[in-house]
Amino acid sequence: MWVSDYSVSDKEAHIYCESVKDSGTCPVCQNESHSIQMYQERTVRDMALLGRKVFLHLRSRQFYCQDCGRYFNESFEFLDKNGTMTIRYEQYLYFLSENLCISDVSVKEDIAWASVQRIYCKYAERQISGRAVWHQVRYLLMKYPSKRVVKITLVYWLIWKQV
Repeated sequence: MWVSDYSVSDKEAHIYCESVKDSGTCPVCQNESHSIQMYQERTVRDMALLGRKVFLHLRSRQFYCQDCGRYFNESFEFLDKNGTMTIRYEQYLYFLSENLCISDVSVKEDIAWASVQRIYCKYAERQISGRAVWHQVRYLLMKYPSKRVVKITLVYWLIWKQV
């Protein structure tokens, strides 16, 4: 990636980027393609910088694979497919949501509540599915502190063989 332009205001920073690679890898047949069909701009949110919201404007390319005859879009390692936020910013929101209510994170970061909840659920599910101790769970208590608090607090006790 290289920065082609930028603009900074009191509350926001906009960074315009382009890829330096001259080809893309087809996700179906894994062959390199140099045939660019069109360009489009993707705007994604990144972590704040010096108190300013940061928006990355990525000039994304669509390639045509001559081997399998499919069109595919350029992928970026710091974004999920069709993502509107960088992975590191999503992780930051998840870690904020562990200590704050989802609605507080939504207000603090000026993001829709549903987006913060989706991110929280996505990363919480990844974290839970990565644990191999669920077969040892004896009690699962779900607690709803109030109607305004939307985050479900899960409390569980694990019985270990040697604790």
